[in-house]
Amino acid sequence: MSSYSSPLKKTIKWYKKVAFDILLSTATVNALSLFKSVTKNKSITITTFKEEIIKQLLYKPNVPQPISPGLKHLLVTTQKKRMCKPCYAQKSENLGRLEAQNKTRKVFTHCEGCKQQMCRDCFIKKHKNVL
Repeated sequence: MSSYSSPLKKTIKWYKKVAFDILLSTATVNALSLFKSVTKNKSITITTFKEEIIKQLLYKPNVPQPISPGLKHLLVTTQKKRMCKPCYAQKSENLGRLEAQNKTRKVFTHCEGCKQQMCRDCFIKKHKNVL
């Protein structure tokens, strides 16, 4: 069955042909026989089966795009130590502005894409689908 649609060329040395045939053609024929036994689809040919395998290998699933594809979100160190903006927003909402100013972390890092001072934990939380 594998000899009907062999992709091998005459310019390839014989031992490479044998290895290639054993690895790919035999595996494809075995996969086709398994596919036919599982799906009860007896009418599919080896050529259409190979085409379907190629289509599935070339298929690229829809991957969600980053929030802002033009910006690079990197955590960069700065000269000044400032409050982490997401930590401050969360604490000021829960504890109030004055308590948040006293208890918020002060960090040397900021996100280059967002232009906000951030600690490592907040950066990972905010950009988990961008990275």
